[in-house]
Amino acid sequence: MKRTNSRIIKLPLIVEAGGELATGLSSEEVEELNARSYDYGRRTANPTLDDYVIEPFSIAFKERAFAEAVREVGLDSEGILNGRYSTDRLLNGKKFVVSAYPTTRTSYETVLSSTKGFLDTVIADSRAGVTREGSRKVDADAYIFIEYLLDEMDRFGSENSTRFNRQDLAVKDPKTDEKLPLDEEIEEMRVYLELERFANVNTKNSDGFHDARSLRSRIESFLGAFEQGILERYGVSPAGLEKVKLLIMN
Repeated sequence: MKRTNSRIIKLPLIVEAGGELATGLSSEEVEELNARSYDYGRRTANPTLDDYVIEPFSIAFKERAFAEAVREVGLDSEGILNGRYSTDRLLNGKKFVVSAYPTTRTSYETVLSSTKGFLDTVIADSRAGVTREGSRKVDADAYIFIEYLLDEMDRFGSENSTRFNRQDLAVKDPKTDEKLPLDEEIEEMRVYLELERFANVNTKNSDGFHDARSLRSRIESFLGAFEQGILERYGVSPAGLEKVKLLIMN
């Protein structure tokens, strides 16, 4: 019989110096313990929940919905959906809703960089005596008409945008059609290290998916509380906090 390795993912806790959990520990040992818990949450707990439960189940649901969307609304010549398509499925009291639709991703960093380069060119041309239809030189300063600038920004946006198909998965309460609250009581979950285990849409996996999302959310709250504690205790800037993360992870 094939044996599948598993990992029990637990909600890490912040140990307070002088508290019951810190009995017999020095302040340095308490700090090290909390740092290890933080590292566990970032490097082990959440990645395990993502890789073996949340992503496989989500992808399976989305792929099924996309196949239905292709049949219902079709694709254009570039493989982009011709419209929006939504489907839902009820599993053990939870309504899973998937929406598949065409959308556009714009590289705003590139657009801003191109805009800056454009403005620099306008200023340089003005100083060199070059006349542009959308700009004027008044005394020694260059002025640009806002319509001209917006047109150029629109062009940069079009040149640095990519169309693609997107699928969103939401879990709702079938009675209210509102977002289903996460389980605020879950503290641990056994995760089998088998990528295909949750790649099937069924009732059992839907329960595991909801548990994994709930536990992941609670771990994120722990990570946020730890980071906030570092900021408050040591006066670390957000940039400095990123350095702390790198030190912990390495």
